[in-house]
Amino acid sequence: MRIDLGSGRSKHANCIGIDRVGYKGTDLIHDFNLPIPLADSSVDFVMASNSLCYVDNLQQVMAEIYRVCRHSAVVVIVAPYAHATASRVNPEYKQQFDEHLPKYWTAHPDDTLYADEFPLTGPQARSYEGELNDPLVDFRLLRMEFFYYPAYHGFYSQAELALLRQSQLNVAYQIMYHLLVVKEPVSPGELSGFRAKLKFEEPAYIQAQRMQSGMDEGGDPPFYLDHLAAETAEQAGRLEPVKLPVSRPARSRGNSRTRNKRLSTSRRKPAQRSKTRPSSGKRRTQAAGR
Repeated sequence: MRIDLGSGRSKHANCIGIDRVGYKGTDLIHDFNLPIPLADSSVDFVMASNSLCYVDNLQQVMAEIYRVCRHSAVVVIVAPYAHATASRVNPEYKQQFDEHLPKYWTAHPDDTLYADEFPLTGPQARSYEGELNDPLVDFRLLRMEFFYYPAYHGFYSQAELALLRQSQLNVAYQIMYHLLVVKEPVSPGELSGFRAKLKFEEPAYIQAQRMQSGMDEGGDPPFYLDHLAAETAEQAGRLEPVKLPVSRPARSRGNSRTRNKRLSTSRRKPAQRSKTRPSSGKRRTQAAGR
């Protein structure tokens, strides 16, 4: 069985649409803040496209998804990225999603999979490991993708984007996870096998977003990262590169202070020392000597 939680008006292909509103194509009208009316281990695939941000208790809903899924089922989650101000102020959004969140869904986080996605905090983060003897869920991260605002398209490597995304607001606006449901022992080799052979399904609109990211190149980059060249080059050797401009456009003096901000303060001119004027008595002595 394949289900689309929060299917809305665009139900994912070959899925049973579950939504609290009876849209055309909705197969089951149900508020999935409540237990999902499906049998244990009966689902092979779950799509949750921009729907889990509305739930009251995310961990409770994830536990329900885990219950109805079979071992090795795939769960796809698309959600607003936490570091976008448009998402933060939306009063309807009750949950936040970022690169750290998958570690709260397993006692066995793979710190090597996206180690270079954490240039500021490091890959080590909280998980169920050491907290619970019997974790409620075990979702292993297979894939994670970020979607960036047009101003960042084509200017930065993946390492630079990771640094910007975690240190600045409004760099990325959306995140997508592919998760594997694990209910039986799985070796690292088996997990690698899943990643290699799995067809990563995604909502239909995702491809259009990727195409748009390739069309919006041009103009000036929002930030210049020359001072981080050594750090980002080390990470770039382990991350998939993205297209970079051949040359950097010249900055106009009119908007250089507002548009082309530098992240580093290392190039600031040192403060000039104040010159101490001689006292009035000393000046009178010098004048008398003349």
